[in-house]
Amino acid sequence: MLHTSESFPQINQDLELNILKRMPKDLDFSLKTLKTDELPCRQSKFSIPPSKVNTLSLETMEILNTLNLNQQNRVPKSSEDILNSVSAREKYQDLLDPMRKLPLPYKYKRLLTLHEYIDTTIHNAIMRNLPTAFENIKQAIESTYSSTFELEQLQKILFLCPHFYILTWEINEDKEKLLIKIPESETFSLSSIHNRNNELFKELVGLTKRYHNSHLASLIPKVYFDPDVAMTWHSSFAIHDVPDVLLSELPEKSILENPIVMKVSVGKQLRAIRLVQLCGILERIFEDVKTPSIFMKSLLKKIEAEKGKNEDPKLLENDVVELCEIFHTWISIIKTGSGDVVRINKQLEFSQKTAAGKIKEKYN
Repeated sequence: MLHTSESFPQINQDLELNILKRMPKDLDFSLKTLKTDELPCRQSKFSIPPSKVNTLSLETMEILNTLNLNQQNRVPKSSEDILNSVSAREKYQDLLDPMRKLPLPYKYKRLLTLHEYIDTTIHNAIMRNLPTAFENIKQAIESTYSSTFELEQLQKILFLCPHFYILTWEINEDKEKLLIKIPESETFSLSSIHNRNNELFKELVGLTKRYHNSHLASLIPKVYFDPDVAMTWHSSFAIHDVPDVLLSELPEKSILENPIVMKVSVGKQLRAIRLVQLCGILERIFEDVKTPSIFMKSLLKKIEAEKGKNEDPKLLENDVVELCEIFHTWISIIKTGSGDVVRINKQLEFSQKTAAGKIKEKYN
C-alpha cells in the first residue's frame, strides 16, 4: 500500500519548517531583534518604587561641616614635629615584650631606657679607668646610643632612687665638673644594672598608679578598677598626660679663694633630708594615737601611707633605727615577744628645727 504525503500531515509541516530555516525570504531576518515595544506586556507582581535620596537633617549637616574630610586642607607637619613624635617601635614596644607588664607613659619609658644607658656607660668607664664626669658620660651616651642625655634627666632618676648615684663637684683646671659615681662600683656587674633598672621600673609604675588612683577617685559614678589584675590602666585614664618626674636637688657648689678639689656628696644630703622628713611624719603619726607605742610593722605601714608611695620596709626600718640612735631620749625600740615596739617620749619637748640641725651636722 502506497502512502502519500497527504496521509502524514506532520511530515509536511516539518519539511516546510526546514525549508524556512535554510532559505529565509528576508536575508536580515537572523539579525533582527525584537523591540521592547513589541514584547508582550505582562503585569509584574511587585511594583518597585523609584529611588529616592533622603535629605540630611540640619544637625547632621553641621556635624559633617565641622569634620575635616578634605585632606588637602590639613596642615602638613613640620620636620621638628615629626622628629619629636613617638616612633612606632616605641609606641607598640609593650606588645613586643614577652613579659606582660603595666605600660608606662612615653616620658617614663625614655627615662627607664636612659638609666640603663647611664649605668652601662659608667660601668664601662670604670673598667677602662676613664673619667666619669657628667660631660664625659653625656658625650659617650649620645655618640653610642644616639640618645640625648641632659642633667635634668639624671635629677629625675635621683628623685625616685636617690641612692643610685653620688654626685660631687670638682674643680679641675679652673673648671667645675660634676662627677657621677655609683656607690657599689667595686662590686658592680651587668646583673646589678638589670636589678637597678627593675627597681626604677617599680618606682615609675608606683608613680603612675598614684595618678591613676586619683583619676579613678574623681570619676562619677565611682569606678573600681584594679590595674594589677587587668594588667592595664582604665580606658578613661590618659596615661601619656601624667606629670613628669620632679627634679632632685644638685649638691651645692663651694667657692674658695684657692681652688682645690671639693667633694659634696648629694647622697648624704638626700639622706639628711629623708631623716628630717621622717621626724615630722613620726610626730604626726604619734599625735593621732593615744598610746605612745606602736608595733614596728604597723608603724612602717603608717609611714608609707603618709609618704603616699610604697617603699622597701627594710629601708624604712633602717631609717627608724637610725633616728633612735640619734635621738635616743625621744624615740626608742623595745624588744617584745610579739615583735619590736617603737616608743615615743611625748613628755620630751622635741623641736623639728633642732632635730634638722643635728641630722645635718651628722651628714656634713
